[in-house]
Amino acid sequence: MFAALLLLVQVCAPDLSKATANELVSRTKPQDLSEAPPAAPSSLELVRGFPKLGSGWQVRNPATGQWEMAPAVTQLLARIKSGERLDIESWRVLLLEKGYLRWRRKWPIREPFAVSLRAPGFTSSYGVRLVPHVAGWRPAEASHHFAMCGLGSDILAARESYQELGDLRAGQTSVRFELYAGTCNSEQLCPGGIEIDVEPVPSIDDVLQRLDEETIGQEIARAMRIDVSRTSAGLNRPRLKIDEATWPSSLSCNVEVELLHERRVVSTCPLYFFGRWRRYGSCALTELSPQIVWKRKPADGWAVKLRGTSADALRNWDATHYWGGETTLAVSRLVERQQR
Repeated sequence: MFAALLLLVQVCAPDLSKATANELVSRTKPQDLSEAPPAAPSSLELVRGFPKLGSGWQVRNPATGQWEMAPAVTQLLARIKSGERLDIESWRVLLLEKGYLRWRRKWPIREPFAVSLRAPGFTSSYGVRLVPHVAGWRPAEASHHFAMCGLGSDILAARESYQELGDLRAGQTSVRFELYAGTCNSEQLCPGGIEIDVEPVPSIDDVLQRLDEETIGQEIARAMRIDVSRTSAGLNRPRLKIDEATWPSSLSCNVEVELLHERRVVSTCPLYFFGRWRRYGSCALTELSPQIVWKRKPADGWAVKLRGTSADALRNWDATHYWGGETTLAVSRLVERQQR
């Protein structure tokens, strides 16, 4: 019996050893390593997947059809809230590639150099500050606040979207900034700095192309409307404004409005607007009687002349052209539109 058992062990032992060896090898095969969880993406990788400014942070889930926060946004926000700070390479991607910092490389030397700086909404009161390495220049600042009212948000956006820093020097080719970021109570310097290229040019016509075509003036005139608003002093005041603008945001328009009576200028006011941005302005026609707008008095002899200028044309960062022509519109036409 013992001899039979020994023979059985001798016969089976090589197979058992081989099975054990194979098992050990299989446990260390490279393909099994792929079952380990993937390494978490770096913050720089998350920033590169971050949406551009104005694109929105939500994406549609193809499985559910629901709108959800983009994964890169969710992960990056969690890291920021936990106290992680972005390095300068991440900030360069956010500012220079994602559109949170905008500027024009070519800039008229007679105009104070300006930039648009917006802060990503990582947390409430989160801010960014760029301090130029140019003596006498002002820093650019931007901040984000949760639960801010619409008017407050508009005022903040208007201030941050065009910040004059200082005057360029002839031959200047770049501007370097130190970057500070964080909440109002924990702002810190981000070592490394950011540099942008610039090229001073003689005039705005070296930056934007001027258009004088009457057809553009006619389109602007067709979008004009007139109404009467009540001032804080309780006065009824006719106002000229823009409605249904259809021209592209690549055309920046700043119009000097002249109110004419019997071809004589009786008042002037600026009217600035952006086309597709729907940031329309208005101007007060101080010498025009509200009774004319209400059709209680005739509008005979009254007209408005629109004269395009380059003033503030650079505030539209999408613009490649500006209107510099003229057109005249009878107030009676405006009154007819107001009554429709």
